Amino acid sequence: MRNGEKRRITIEDSIQASVFPGRSYGQILSHYLDNPESKFLGPNGKPCTPWTRGVLQRADIIAGEHCYCGKEMRRKLEQGPIDHELNYKCRVYSNGRLSADAETRNKISAIGIRKVARESGLDRKTVRLIASGELVRTKKYQDVAKYLQAQIEMSR
Repeated sequence: MRNGEKRRITIEDSIQASVFPGRSYGQILSHYLDNPESKFLGPNGKPCTPWTRGVLQRADIIAGEHCYCGKEMRRKLEQGPIDHELNYKCRVYSNGRLSADAETRNKISAIGIRKVARESGLDRKTVRLIASGELVRTKKYQDVAKYLQAQIEMSR
């Protein structure tokens, strides 16, 4: 592909390396029929599957936190003062991963990566990633944040 060589295209199964597998409009449309509807719940109140049938219900979505980012933030700043705090604890990414802020990284460094890993129950590699500001899954970050919060409360 993309090297200038001419190849055959087929919508059938082929074991030949010189034949490129494509999909017909019919195949693409049939995939839509089996695609579960993610925004709705089935008649039983559970998330839809490809085999869900019947009258669907709207799924309730509860936003945990609203925060402006990217272009939205710039637009808000251009309009004047913002009525809420701008001091975020982490950067938000669309892939569900985030990186720790400097304060969290400093707390981990002060306690020690091995001790945080041992006492929080997380893998040392994960704690090391958080301490270095790399992207980690939100759940892992929250586990470390809970541990650090518990350490602060114990020291009081």
